[in-house]
Amino acid sequence: MIVTDKFTGEVNFLIGSSNLKFFSYNRALKTCRSIGSLFKPITYLTVLSNLKKYHLNTWIPNFPISIKLQNGQNWIPKNNNYHFIGKIMLLDALANSVNIPTVNLSIQLRLKKLINHWISWGALKRRLFFFPAISLGAINLTPIEVAQIFQIIANKSYKISLSSIRFIISIDEKVLYQNLSQPEKIESVEAVYLTLFSMQNVVNYGTEKSLGYLFKNVFLTGK
Repeated sequence: MIVTDKFTGEVNFLIGSSNLKFFSYNRALKTCRSIGSLFKPITYLTVLSNLKKYHLNTWIPNFPISIKLQNGQNWIPKNNNYHFIGKIMLLDALANSVNIPTVNLSIQLRLKKLINHWISWGALKRRLFFFPAISLGAINLTPIEVAQIFQIIANKSYKISLSSIRFIISIDEKVLYQNLSQPEKIESVEAVYLTLFSMQNVVNYGTEKSLGYLFKNVFLTGK
């Protein structure tokens, strides 16, 4: 687990293992796992950065597809509920984490643009591969890398490098180091706002609505 301040980038809380007495390996910093649907908000944010073509009420195709891979095999993605309704609005596709519209958006964007977007946000290039399944989260990241990406969304497009150190002061009280990270705007504020709104709807009526029932007076986002 890792908890950060979205405005300052400070790491407020970090647990590297379920066993608090086990110090030799910090999973929050070192363990790479498939992020799955955590990939989706960035896909939608990327398309929403082109508001002349996409908006929350844009209709996205939602019917069975088959994509031929370079090795000659076919990749046939499916929705979680195996239902296909022909088309779905962009907002509802994200709120309900529907796979096929997300794949279609990735194809429309072209994977190169989507991957370059991830790199510009701080993801390591060596973790990103040019194959269609990446659009559904076939990418391995550490918890702290995911936290850095979503800090940008939470802070309305302003990136601040995550840090657990404010000052380093010598024994004679001289400041040897001070964290003076400055926010860097790296994305359209409009696109980030629309993505945040969509992620709130994940909790309001989408895949995490049970969370919304538990915390009715808290503004939450989900994925």
